[in-house]
Amino acid sequence: MQDQAIAHQLQLTFDYLQQQTITLEELSENSAIAAAIYAKHLEQQWWNLQRYPISFILWQFI
Repeated sequence: MQDQAIAHQLQLTFDYLQQQTITLEELSENSAIAAAIYAKHLEQQWWNLQRYPISFILWQFI
């Protein structure tokens, strides 16, 4: 599960870079940008947990 989360964060980062929302230099120099990308991932996970509460219960057993 953690590998999927990391892959998703990387995909978001690459999407931002491709869309030229941020530059590689900005990303490497500013940890706040990296934190914002991770926050977006956490928001999506929170939404999933609210929509599918059973997934939280099942995730505890993984």
